Amino acid sequence: MDLADAITLLRDQVAEAQDRIADPAGRGDRGVLFTLGEITLDLGLELTGAKGVNGGLR
Repeated sequence: MDLADAITLLRDQVAEAQDRIADPAGRGDRGVLFTLGEITLDLGLELTGAKGVNGGLR
């Protein structure tokens, strides 16, 4: 997964959590509220090598 995909996935999951809490059908917050502060991501990097031009970062 590339960096842009990882950030998009995180953003989507935060938005989904907010939507679930604010559910207008009455199944919403159930007394739970949250705010977000600074988010720190710990991402790994893997270098791969291959004969030819197919080596790259993952």
